[in-house]
Amino acid sequence: YEGVLEYARNFKKYQGKDQETIDREMEAFQPTGTLKELQQTIQNVRDHVDEVMDPLLVIQAEKDAMINPDSANVIYEEASSDEKDIKWYADSGHVITIDKEKEQVFEDIYEFLEGLDWSE
Repeated sequence: YEGVLEYARNFKKYQGKDQETIDREMEAFQPTGTLKELQQTIQNVRDHVDEVMDPLLVIQAEKDAMINPDSANVIYEEASSDEKDIKWYADSGHVITIDKEKEQVFEDIYEFLEGLDWSE
């Protein structure tokens, strides 16, 4: 939710609004039901990420303005998976699968999946 607020604030700056107008508009901003549900879902995942025991590949774009990049570290560190990896993409934003490094993302996912033991 904080990421959404920060994105909205930056977008208003991009629109050329002055700080007083931005502050006033941000005060009036109230989260919708969907944002509240999203926030609850995120918290629920955080509360249970330690229960993840299956192989895990965490991918995170460093230029993602919507997601706190540290969330990737939290997921990676707290997951109980024995087989896990984290990949960072320095030149990509929020929708990493269509951004500049999409081919590298696809290759990394492929390599991760190929490295798993599928005989079980």
